[in-house]
Amino acid sequence: MCTKGPIEIRNLQNVLNDTFGNIIQLSNTGNEDEKKREFYSKSLAAYTLMKITDCSQQDAVNSLIDGNNDCGIDAIYIDYSQKKYYLVQSKYCEKGNSEPSLSDVSKFGNGVDYFLNSKWDNFKYNINFEKRLPDFQKCLATEGMKCYIILVYSSFNELHIDRILIFDNLKYHSSEGYITFKHYNLEVINEWIINDEKQYDQTSISLRFFSPSIVNTPYKVIHGIVDIKEINKLYDDYRDKMIVVNIRNYKGLTQVNNDIIKTIYDKPELFYLYNNGITAYCKQWNIIPRDERNNEEKEIKIYGFRIVNGSQTVGAINEYFLKDNKEITSYVYLKLISLDNCQSDREFIMNLIKYTNSQNRINPEDFIALDPNQIRYHKTLKLQNVYYKYKEEKNNKWPHDRRFDYKESCRALACKYSADYQIIRLILINNTKLYSYDTGISLFRQINSPETLWRLVQIKRIVEKYMKEYVSAEVGLRKEFFSYSKWLILHIIYKQINFDTEENLFLSEEEISILSEKVNEISEIVWNVLTDKGYINSEQKEFYNPSRTVRSIFIDITICDTIIKETLKRINMNERSE
Repeated sequence: MCTKGPIEIRNLQNVLNDTFGNIIQLSNTGNEDEKKREFYSKSLAAYTLMKITDCSQQDAVNSLIDGNNDCGIDAIYIDYSQKKYYLVQSKYCEKGNSEPSLSDVSKFGNGVDYFLNSKWDNFKYNINFEKRLPDFQKCLATEGMKCYIILVYSSFNELHIDRILIFDNLKYHSSEGYITFKHYNLEVINEWIINDEKQYDQTSISLRFFSPSIVNTPYKVIHGIVDIKEINKLYDDYRDKMIVVNIRNYKGLTQVNNDIIKTIYDKPELFYLYNNGITAYCKQWNIIPRDERNNEEKEIKIYGFRIVNGSQTVGAINEYFLKDNKEITSYVYLKLISLDNCQSDREFIMNLIKYTNSQNRINPEDFIALDPNQIRYHKTLKLQNVYYKYKEEKNNKWPHDRRFDYKESCRALACKYSADYQIIRLILINNTKLYSYDTGISLFRQINSPETLWRLVQIKRIVEKYMKEYVSAEVGLRKEFFSYSKWLILHIIYKQINFDTEENLFLSEEEISILSEKVNEISEIVWNVLTDKGYINSEQKEFYNPSRTVRSIFIDITICDTIIKETLKRINMNERSE
C-alpha cells in the first residue's frame, strides 16, 4: 500500500503500527494492500475506543467484531462501571479526502438497529460476535445503560447531513437520552495523536504554599510562596506540558535569566522578594483536608497546572539546580488561578498573558503562540522529524533543513497568498506588522495543512538560494536588482507552480530543478519589464530617474503591481508561443 497522503495520515499510520503492531487478527483473504487497509480500519476502531473511553489496549482489541456478517459494526465495547456501551464503525481513507459512503453508513445504522432490538440472527456466523453474545444480552438487560454510536473516519471532510439523519432517526425511536451519536474525522484524530493534554489535565500534582492567601471571587485564586525545589521537580517532570500555553519557552541564559540565577546564589532567602514570581492557571485546585485550618501553610492538589507568566523564572531555577545540587532554602512567589468559574477560558487566558508578562519584553509576534493551529503544526510536523518553532525558546539543535519558524512562515505565506503587493512590501521594509497576531492569523487561515506550510518554506529557501547566487555573480544595477526583487519573484513563482499541494513532505530533486529554471526565467522577465517600462535604463547602467533607487522600486506598491501583471502576461504569451 502506498503511504503517500496527508501528513496526518502518515502520523496516524505510525501510531496505529506502534500501538497495535501484530496483535490485531486479520482475515486470511486479500492481497497485501487489502490486509494493510483492514489492519488500519480495525486498529482505528480500537484506537478510538482507547481515546474516548480510556480503556486498555487489550480491551480495545477484544472489542473488535469486524468481519463477516458484522452488519457494519466494527467494534462493541461495554463499560458497566459507567453504564455505557459503544457501537463503533471505522472507515480508513488513505488519502484523507472522502467521507464514509452513504451505503456503508446506512449498513451501520441497520446494524445498530438490529443490536438494539436483539435481532441476533443478522450477526449469525460472525465468530467474534457470537462468542460475546451472552455479554451483549446482559448489556441490554442491565438497567440504566446508555448507547453511544461512534462513527470514526480518517478524512478531513465533514459528515453530510444525510448520514447524520440515519442516527437521528434511531434516537427518535428510542427513549430520550438513551442514544448518543458522535462522529470523529481526521482533524479530531490528529488532535488525539499530537495532544495528550486530557491525560495531563487528569494528572494531579501537589504543591505546598507558605503564607497562603485565598480569594474566591470572581475566580478561585491562591497566592503564596513555594519552595523552588518543588518548582524545579515539576519542571523536570512536566516542562513541555506545564508551559505549553506560555507565549515563550525558556530562552536560555539571557542577561535577565542570568540575573535570576545570580539572585538565587547570592540572596536565596530574598529571592521571592526580588523576583516577579510565577502566574499559573489550572483546571481545578483543592486544599488537602488536613490543611484546611492551617493558616501558615497549605498543601494544594492541582489538576492541569500551566504557567502563563514566569517560564523564564522556572527555567532559570532549573538552570541553577543543573549547575549546583547543594541543598538550598529559597522560595518563589506563585499565584494560581482555577478556571472553575471561568466562562471563556481562552479569552481569559489571553488577557492573563497580556497583562502579566513584563519582566522580559513581549514582541507582537509572541502572542501567536496562543493560536491552537500553531501548536498543531508544531506537534504534527515533529512526528515527521521536522521542527516548527512558533515561540521564543532556548536554542535547539535541529538541523536547518528540518527546522523553520513562525517569521519565516509569515514571509512565505505573504508571498504566496497576498492578493496584491501591500503585504509583501512589509517584508522588504522589515515592518513587524507582518508578524503581528492579527496578520499571522489572517495568513495562516489560508492553509489547512502543516505539510503545505513546510513545502512553501522550502520553495522560499530554494528561490532565496538562487537569488543570492545571482547577487554574488552580478555587479551594479543587476546586483541591486537581484538583492531587492526576490520577494516579488517568489510571489510570481508561487503563482506559476503548485508544488505546495504535493503529498511528499520534502521537495523532490525534480521539483528543485524546475524551481531553478523558473527563478532564472522569471527574474529575467522581471528585469526586462523594468527596462521596457523605463524604471531602469539598462544601457547607461543608471536609473532613468536618478532620484529613484532599486529598493524604492520594490517598495512602491503601484509599480510592483504593474510589474507583476506585466510579468504574468509575458509568461503566458511565452507559454502559448511554445
